[in-house]
Amino acid sequence: HIWKGSSKLCLTNISENSHLDPVKIGCLGEIIVLLDNNHTLWFGSKISADCSVEFKISDLKAVDFVCSNNVLYFLNYQGKVFKVCPENLSNVTEVVLFEEARSCAHGHTTSSQHITVKSISGGAMGVLFLSDTGRLWVSGEHPQLDIHKDDEPTKVGFFEGRHITCISSGRDFNVVITHKRESDVCPATIEEDSKSDEGNVFSSGCPQCVSESIISPLSPQTYFDTCPLGLQVSNDSPSPSTPTSRNNTIGSEDRNNENGNTSSSTEEDSRSVVNDEKSVSYAKEAEEDDSISVIVEKG
Repeated sequence: HIWKGSSKLCLTNISENSHLDPVKIGCLGEIIVLLDNNHTLWFGSKISADCSVEFKISDLKAVDFVCSNNVLYFLNYQGKVFKVCPENLSNVTEVVLFEEARSCAHGHTTSSQHITVKSISGGAMGVLFLSDTGRLWVSGEHPQLDIHKDDEPTKVGFFEGRHITCISSGRDFNVVITHKRESDVCPATIEEDSKSDEGNVFSSGCPQCVSESIISPLSPQTYFDTCPLGLQVSNDSPSPSTPTSRNNTIGSEDRNNENGNTSSSTEEDSRSVVNDEKSVSYAKEAEEDDSISVIVEKG
């Protein structure tokens, strides 16, 4: 059943030989949009005085849809997104997410490709697109991300190095759930590349890029000092230089042993090593934790 306030609405099907069994509902002004269990979109006219709504079936097939700024966006089986105004259902336009070919510093060139969308979410501020490779694209007004494009989806570079698993939108905010990107999450056959804030292109198909990323895990592609809101990351966590500090402590302890010094300084160094080892362990556990990124974008 569908309710408007405390009044139960009577759904009237004016399409012959069709059964209305809705699984999702949305509104575009005075028009009600329904998605049934057969992945077909229905459109209802204005609510009459007797709380009845007449629905008419359309030829549009979708697995999901969102309503944003009087425009309906829907996702089909092939991972393609289309937009349409309910007043003119014959004018359906595809929303294309396209990845341009780019070259890394070592000369490796990625191939250009169309992006397949896994899920969509939207609200008054715009639409979020989650690709099947776990990357985020957005359209609309997102000032905190410095994105102001209503028609053209833009790739969000802030989450490079992390895999996005879920997206959702509220009235004036968006929520993104991410976790650290692992080799088993994104297939190696997919050509992946990203562009960091410093303008360096990283390509997973380039052995040198991959090697440099392993050597420096806190590279610009995977580590950021600020969130999209401009807030600084806390410096309370252990410093990346902890392993070096530990090595220096061990070297100091070895020199004391060679000189035959068995004073209390050796015990203090030993305790320092243990504490540093715990700090390294805590840092590793923190890096493996999943994270939830919340982008608050108040208009």
